[in-house]
Amino acid sequence: MTNLVQWVYRYVFDRFQFHMTLTGPVSAEDRESVEKRLKDHFEPLLEEDFHVDAITLCEQESPDADFVATSRFEFRQMELEGANER
Repeated sequence: MTNLVQWVYRYVFDRFQFHMTLTGPVSAEDRESVEKRLKDHFEPLLEEDFHVDAITLCEQESPDADFVATSRFEFRQMELEGANER
């Protein structure tokens, strides 16, 4: 509850888990079919490696407003000292 009060979001710092919001609320009777459709679509993608090169922070003024990108943090590839030495 402290995180929710201080940061307006529960899952920050060590409680954060990567997620993507894909839908709004799903009714109890539709959950099973929606879950199946999402798994069918996304599960094959999770079997592949993917490269994350940036994090973009978004804000939403109200629950029905669009998300707006406010900041983007690109990762730089750093060459490790001695990485090419064998």
